[in-house]
Amino acid sequence: MQIDALAATPSRSALASVYACDRSERDACLSDIVLCNSTGNIQVDHILQGIVGLYECVFPDYIRAYYVIGSYADATTVPISDIDLVIVLAKPLTRAQLTQAHALAQHSALISPIRLDIGLTLEGNLSGSECTLLKLGSLFLYGNDLRDTLELPPLDQYQRDVTWSPYRFLGQVIREAMVLAYPLAYPDATDPFYGYTRKRIAAWYPEAVEQGTKELITGATRTATALLALRARQYAGSKRGSIRLYREHIGDVWSEYLETLYRKGKGDWQYAIPEHPADQALLRDLCQHTLHFENHYFQYYRSYLLELLHGTDAERLFAAQRLAQVVYADAEMTGVLQQNAQAASAEVRLAAIQALEHIGKKDT
Repeated sequence: MQIDALAATPSRSALASVYACDRSERDACLSDIVLCNSTGNIQVDHILQGIVGLYECVFPDYIRAYYVIGSYADATTVPISDIDLVIVLAKPLTRAQLTQAHALAQHSALISPIRLDIGLTLEGNLSGSECTLLKLGSLFLYGNDLRDTLELPPLDQYQRDVTWSPYRFLGQVIREAMVLAYPLAYPDATDPFYGYTRKRIAAWYPEAVEQGTKELITGATRTATALLALRARQYAGSKRGSIRLYREHIGDVWSEYLETLYRKGKGDWQYAIPEHPADQALLRDLCQHTLHFENHYFQYYRSYLLELLHGTDAERLFAAQRLAQVVYADAEMTGVLQQNAQAASAEVRLAAIQALEHIGKKDT
């Protein structure tokens, strides 16, 4: 679960009002901005200081706090790392003000020499995933820090949220598939790296780069986060945090795989394909093991969904809907879905029938 960047198209009137204050007022706004914490990168700090100053000029008294999440929050940046800025509003914006906020976000991204994502969220509407990211994986920049007041979401809600991410990255992103069938197969068994290093999110890389491992590493770390939630009842707020907590709270044979993939793939190779033959052989070996790690996760995911299918109507509905995305065609799962297809709840019945239809498609 990530806080999404703004993507609205700015209007001429919105841009005009953004810069309506005179030069002396803008200079006064910007000169007063002192970041509470540094990212460790002077250039990034200056970019963030300028963006905070702009938003403070345009939306005085509307913004509670500014945070950085991701690599610039935990000092794990590499040259292609982007800046993920989260702005927490104290009160809602009007439609016109929201258009202004979109305009500022888009134009700040255009002039930033480093890729920039700005997410805007309302303090009173923070989701459980957003609370987890801010509380456990953010760097406070400016305003009134609210992290001590944030509560982590209930475990059952958190599990529902974070178990979607492996499906998102292993299915929709890496395999470009809306439906996954267990057990998974390699994205491309004929590729030297089994299809895991193809550039699928172009914005994550320089234009000239043709291959990379950022999607692979993101998928693996989010899968580790989901396993932490399911197996160890633990919350994680960052890639690095998920790797460390996996070793501490699970510590199985996959700990070394995750640590090596993250240390070499991000730290040493900086999300690029290494040039040295020995490093390429190691990356190939890591990619080969990735499929087994993915199926390891989906075994636990199966048990989780199967348990929910015996729970409340809300739990059974959630599980049946997920089983239309990840298909388990074994007799036990089919039998339990058939029972839910006779449930009193019309929503549960429909979701179970749809999941069974996907099983039927897999069998044919």
